[in-house]
Amino acid sequence: MSHGFGDAILMGKYRFPVMDEWANITIGAGVKLANGRLEEPDGSGSRISDNLQIGSGTIDPVLSIYASHASLNKKWFFYTNFITRISSDENIYGYKYGNEYHSTFSANYDLTDFIFLQSSIEFIYTERDTDQYGHRIKRERGGKWLYWTPGISLRLTPDFILDMQYPIPVYQYVNESQLISPGFLRMNISYELGGE
Repeated sequence: MSHGFGDAILMGKYRFPVMDEWANITIGAGVKLANGRLEEPDGSGSRISDNLQIGSGTIDPVLSIYASHASLNKKWFFYTNFITRISSDENIYGYKYGNEYHSTFSANYDLTDFIFLQSSIEFIYTERDTDQYGHRIKRERGGKWLYWTPGISLRLTPDFILDMQYPIPVYQYVNESQLISPGFLRMNISYELGGE
C-alpha cells in the first residue's frame, strides 16, 4: 500500500487590473514537482505499478485561468476555474502519465467575516498513460469524472485562507476497469502576496 505526500505543485499567478469592484480574472503558470516517492513496494517487497505510486517521477508544466464575480452585497461569490497539467516526459521507468484537464464552477456564500460555505461542480478529464517509453498505451487508465463538491473555508486573516472540501462523484466514466473512490477530503491553504 502506498502512503505519504504526493508531488507538490508550485504556482505563480497574475491578477489583471480590476475591471470593476466585483470582478476578477487571474492567470497562472507553474510546475508539478517530482518530490513524491516513486518506489513504493507491495507486501512482498516488489515495486507496485506506476499508477499506484505516490509520485510521478517527472516535472510537468501546469497552467490555469480563473474568473470570478461577487454579488453587490458581497455575500455571494461565483467563480470558474480551468487548470491543466501537461505531461512533459517519461519517468525513469519509461512510464508517462496522460494529460489532465480540470474545470470548476462554484458558488460561495459568506456566513461571517471568518467562515464561508462552498458548493462546486467539478469536471476532470484525463488521457491514457503510456509505458515502455511511449511504445505501449496503458489500458485501465484515463476517463471522465463529474463531482459535486461541498466545502467550507476559514478566512484566518484577510490574506490567509484554509479550504476544506469533500468531492462526491456524480458521474464517472473510466476506460476499462479501474479502482475509483467514493469520495475524498481535500484541503488547500492559500496566501495572497501584496494584498492591501
